[in-house]
Amino acid sequence: MTDPQSPTHADFRRAAALVAHRAEGSVDGIRCVLNEAGELNRTTPLLTSVIDCFTHLTRELRTDEAIIAINESLAQCATLSHDTASRRGAEVILARHEKNVDAFNAVLIEANDDGRPVEVIAAVLDLYLVLLPELASAYALSSLAKWTARIAASENGIDGD
Repeated sequence: MTDPQSPTHADFRRAAALVAHRAEGSVDGIRCVLNEAGELNRTTPLLTSVIDCFTHLTRELRTDEAIIAINESLAQCATLSHDTASRRGAEVILARHEKNVDAFNAVLIEANDDGRPVEVIAAVLDLYLVLLPELASAYALSSLAKWTARIAASENGIDGD
């Protein structure tokens, strides 16, 4: 049986749109995606989809050595950052990469207890846009728009959430 919180095509479509909206600086677009995910109770799958989306993009844009350096930077941020949102963002990324569900959930529980769960998604977006600044380029935004459209086309034939 499939976990109802497993990411779907709709979650990946929302993630790709969210990455593009963040790279463009579109607050309305970000708000729209987050509201849609929240209304459908898909915020956690959106978060995992955003991380998976960035993981894929990182593999496409960086060498193996650069990926090691990125992961080390995330580990430093998770342990040394004085900014709570950045620390949580780095922790949740690393937990997802390590498939550590307990650590992933611990970050979300801590953020929920503080009344700041959306800040985790925002921190993930911000961290990756620092690590992959080229995502704000016209070419990358065009590619993200095409990717979002392809996912939406697949989604329409596969699932309806």
